[in-house]
Amino acid sequence: ALDECCKTAALEQRCAGRAKACGAIVLLKHGASVAQQVVEGLDFLEIMLRQQLVAAIGKTLTSKDVDEYMRFHHRKLLRTEWLPRRLSYTVRRSDQHTPEGVVSIEAISTSSGSLAEPLVSFVSSRSDGHMMQFPLGASVGVRFRGER
Repeated sequence: ALDECCKTAALEQRCAGRAKACGAIVLLKHGASVAQQVVEGLDFLEIMLRQQLVAAIGKTLTSKDVDEYMRFHHRKLLRTEWLPRRLSYTVRRSDQHTPEGVVSIEAISTSSGSLAEPLVSFVSSRSDGHMMQFPLGASVGVRFRGER
């Protein structure tokens, strides 16, 4: 119906503005069709590459597989003191006190029922803990010392 409208408007020449608008609509519809075909082509390529990768490896990789792979290679490549450590720290008032809590960043537990584990991260630490502080407000501040 749109093509007939454009042809009629172009033939009659009395609605030049309408003919231009119809031409723009046809051009935009063609552009949308081309864009849709590009998306479908890229989806096809992605599916094809994924199938080839799964066939080459023999299984579909999960984030756990990548994590295990990286841990294995870190153990082979890095010295023990440079290995990534779990990002989990106890919070205590001093060395004489028992821990009052834990600060950690944990991975989201999977549907398989496994517990959430702290993420593994590269860590730099120093034992020469001098007094550190930061303000909480105009009249209140926090002072602390310890390992960094």
